[in-house]
Amino acid sequence: MLPRYFVAAGAPEPVPPLPVAQVLALIGAEGSARQALVEDLAGALRPVPAEAGSLPAALMERVLRHELAGAPVRLPAQAAWWMAVEAMEQPADPPGLNDPIYLYGRLYGTADGAADGAADGLQSHRGQLTLTRGDLLSGFLRGRRQGFETGEGACIHAILPGGTAEETAAGEGVILAIPMLPVELRAADPSMSRANGGLWVELLCDLLAGLQSDLRASAGAQRDAQAAAFAGRLLPVEDRAALIAAWEADGFSVSGQVATRKVRGAGLLSAIASAMMAPEARQIPPQATLEALVPLCGEALALLPGWPDARAAHLAAQMAAISAAPPAGPRPLRIPANTLAEAAGDPAGDP
Repeated sequence: MLPRYFVAAGAPEPVPPLPVAQVLALIGAEGSARQALVEDLAGALRPVPAEAGSLPAALMERVLRHELAGAPVRLPAQAAWWMAVEAMEQPADPPGLNDPIYLYGRLYGTADGAADGAADGLQSHRGQLTLTRGDLLSGFLRGRRQGFETGEGACIHAILPGGTAEETAAGEGVILAIPMLPVELRAADPSMSRANGGLWVELLCDLLAGLQSDLRASAGAQRDAQAAAFAGRLLPVEDRAALIAAWEADGFSVSGQVATRKVRGAGLLSAIASAMMAPEARQIPPQATLEALVPLCGEALALLPGWPDARAAHLAAQMAAISAAPPAGPRPLRIPANTLAEAAGDPAGDP
């Protein structure tokens, strides 16, 4: 059964097993052995055992490096899903600050509703996931520290609630979502990176700008000092160079961090007006980076009324409980006492 807030656009499609193209995340799912979430040559996602024989040697080397650098992602065993996110939409003029948003792409899981690499019947569902600004912002903050190094940069995921508060409390409908360019675009242009930091910058800039626009549209009396500060902040932009070029094409001249435009027109009246009126000036926003956006995401979450809501609180509790549980997998290697003694410099093995 699909997560409640994912609407499929058509029938599910089977996902045939194809060679692995890249590893996207290292998963330590509750109650199962460690797995690698991979993308195959057709762009489909699937979990496979994170061990030699299941992965090419070069990819297995990256898995081992990531394993040594930090703990894998831990997910509930019940109904975990993977989603390749290709686009985001913010509906126009919805009520409130924690607006609903739509993610479009493909959701992957098995026919019985759990994403398990060992199970048969892996399917993909093209469609739309409805969630909130807070869901995506907190999902990014939760997943950013566990980005998997692809060789071209980190692949960063978000852990999202796809079901109701009650389902989330039971560990159901949890979605590991990864913004990804469609495989067709990457195949057409080999220069396109497999890392997704740039896609996250685009998504987060749009989310933060949308929140700021809503804050500015709200009545001043309804805003506290923190909200007013965010409403007046100069947010970083996805492509600063493109913005400057667009302003210059619109008649602005750039000097340092300011773009200015004088009164347009020809003739004596325009000259007088230009001399009497102050030129229009705009401060040029900084170039966005993931590092600069992280604290802004935290500030934005603090502005959302009623945040964290029930779904967010249940998901945080689920993730905390899983992280505190002992990892599943092989038993620790038992080393004979005499071997330990020899390692400590006592060949006889005496205590």
